[in-house]
Amino acid sequence: MPDPLPVRRRLHIRAFSWSLRTLQNAKLMTPLLDFEKLLQTAQRRTGLTNFGDTAFHGPLRRLLESCRNEARLNSIGKLVCAEDILQLLSNRLQIQRDSEKWPYIAGQKIERPLFITGLPRSGTTLLHNLLAQDDREFCAPATWEVMFPSPPPFAGQDNGPRIKRAGANLAFFNLLVPEFRKIHPISAYFPQECVAILSHSFMSDQFDTMFNIPAYQSWLEQQDMRPAYAYHGSFCSTCSTGHRCGDLY
Repeated sequence: MPDPLPVRRRLHIRAFSWSLRTLQNAKLMTPLLDFEKLLQTAQRRTGLTNFGDTAFHGPLRRLLESCRNEARLNSIGKLVCAEDILQLLSNRLQIQRDSEKWPYIAGQKIERPLFITGLPRSGTTLLHNLLAQDDREFCAPATWEVMFPSPPPFAGQDNGPRIKRAGANLAFFNLLVPEFRKIHPISAYFPQECVAILSHSFMSDQFDTMFNIPAYQSWLEQQDMRPAYAYHGSFCSTCSTGHRCGDLY
């Protein structure tokens, strides 16, 4: 007898996709992958306006162009893509707010970082997770910290709501892509890699693993990544307020 869970999952996803497509065709939803609309929506959601450095504008425009023209996204795919970008934009707004509210964040030092490099599927994630177990020597940001980095994790702060929200997001991802966990286990508590941090500059290989965007990936491979890594450093300095988050990449 076939497992009924995949059948229910397909029916739920098809119903959701049909509902989204109907709303889009009736023009009852704003364009999901429009540059200006995404910036405005992130500002409205957070109540903030200052993104800080605007170097991310060009990469984001490139990403959106590829997602619209190449990725062949269905209704759910467009919504997932838009929501992912909105969260990254919201994080940028909040991190900028945090750096202004607590100016000493900029003085945080990340000393003696350890860089792990290697080809995909060559064991780099396993090594990263293994080293992260030694919290006396290393400290790596958890997935929930990278997904929702603001406010900085001060001592005594209740991070439960953010951890729960990250877990819910990952559960939804598992629903959409149930086979992914077999090749890359994910959890709100697992150490996160720098590819997710670089996504905040919209110059990251993570997007190519999620969407079929060869033009964007070809463009990315020819770019000077120094601006992206500069933001990577400021991101980790913000997260490190109160503990040594960021010593391991």
